[in-house]
Amino acid sequence: MHGDGGGARFLTAEPDRGDREDQREIDEWLREYLEHEGSAKARDVIHDGKLAGYTVDEIKKARRRIKAATRRHGFGPGSTFFWSIGAIEPIHKPMDSMAPMACRECGAVLETPDSIAAGVCAECRQSANTDPPPTDGGTEKGSK
Repeated sequence: MHGDGGGARFLTAEPDRGDREDQREIDEWLREYLEHEGSAKARDVIHDGKLAGYTVDEIKKARRRIKAATRRHGFGPGSTFFWSIGAIEPIHKPMDSMAPMACRECGAVLETPDSIAAGVCAECRQSANTDPPPTDGGTEKGSK
């Protein structure tokens, strides 16, 4: 270890002019890509960015700098992440291909038509006191 603090200075140094130009270039590329596509799968953006000569790390840092929105569709291994500039439009799929719906309050899997229609499990509806007592017996809370 050197006593001159050179290592710390290196870690906190401002990016040089060339780095900032590179950042502007990838930021512009990503912004145009997402504006053109609207909402795009993150893996597609990364794939296309790599083809354009950028690294995965550079692409992800650019996403944060331009404040692109991210959204996950689905749960578990089959879930897909989407990136967009601005609001992400809902993704419509046939019900049989969708991942199980989760309670927007606690995350429990919604199993009954009443809970699915309300978007919350019986226990959360009961605690919020927004609906009459549930007809599904409140069994969903334990099925996380």
